[in-house]
Amino acid sequence: MAYREEELRTKDKKQIDHIYKILKKYVLYVGVDIKDSIGTGKEARIEWVTSVFNNKTVLREIISDITINEYCCLEKEQVEDWGGMYNYGYYWVRLGLINTVYDEDSAEFFAYFIKPLVNLFEDEKEGLRKELGLRATVNSTVCAMVNLYGMVSFEKAYDIFCHVTSLGERISYNRFLEIAVRFSDFRKEYNICVYMNNFVSSDYLEVRNLHNIQKITPKPEYYELVCKQGDKPYYTDFSIEKLLKYEAPGSFEINSYIDEFMIFLSDTFDSTDKDIFEITDKVCKACIDEHGINFIFELLESKGFSSKSQKIQKLMVKHIMQIKNNIRLRTNRGFTINELRGISYDATMCCGNL
Repeated sequence: MAYREEELRTKDKKQIDHIYKILKKYVLYVGVDIKDSIGTGKEARIEWVTSVFNNKTVLREIISDITINEYCCLEKEQVEDWGGMYNYGYYWVRLGLINTVYDEDSAEFFAYFIKPLVNLFEDEKEGLRKELGLRATVNSTVCAMVNLYGMVSFEKAYDIFCHVTSLGERISYNRFLEIAVRFSDFRKEYNICVYMNNFVSSDYLEVRNLHNIQKITPKPEYYELVCKQGDKPYYTDFSIEKLLKYEAPGSFEINSYIDEFMIFLSDTFDSTDKDIFEITDKVCKACIDEHGINFIFELLESKGFSSKSQKIQKLMVKHIMQIKNNIRLRTNRGFTINELRGISYDATMCCGNL
């Protein structure tokens, strides 16, 4: 069965233009002969998008830029049996690969794959699933490394990948790079850039497209990160499950000190759990960015978490310092301040990629 255009007509023009822009990039990448849309109106774009979704070659390439979370959606149930609300990727929804329908009787949203995608899985069976599983593992581990370290060389990323996944025998260095570099190009929401044979967080780079030519310029923060990392080793004492906690940009692992801080806020201030989670998230990110104690106190005060009691203030400082000393930092290549105190390295040596 072909993809029904009615499913696209439920989207507004802005959503259709977004889908068109992404698919156009895939069509050019694959090199298939699909004529461009006639005109820029919504109906013309819908007709073109429909033709692309019905092209198995392009559709296979689109879903190849996949993450672990998105792959798990495929593994929970047989594709054709999907009916309930699952932890599908928002990217796939925005791209039109998954549609959602609101059921008034149950007051729930239901999700389902578009028919061409179901057909693709039925035709290619386990071969496609295995390929997607491998690509998802590569993509998600690289995402986590970039978020944890800020930047990591191609060689080191491959070494860490082989160490935590034991997949070195199944995927070569060149194949690993092909998958990860392509993912960084198509999945911009994960903030990964390729620069000087490194995977680098886009937090440290200015990326501009001039006449379809991408120009990358390091920000001052890039050089600061390189200098602060120096010759420090990479923190790699984790399982793949632990590493993947850092997959989403800005994410961090919750430790006991963060839990204790939230309990302290709950016991001390009359605030909702939602407000406590939000301010704790902001405090942790401020610690990761290595802001000072005064900055963090101003942040807490702006959200109503302040007290004139010196006892409470001292306890607040104690909890914040525990978080600062025990949260994983990019400048320490994933080590906490406390962990790095017992490790020898050349503090005066800067990386050669400056």
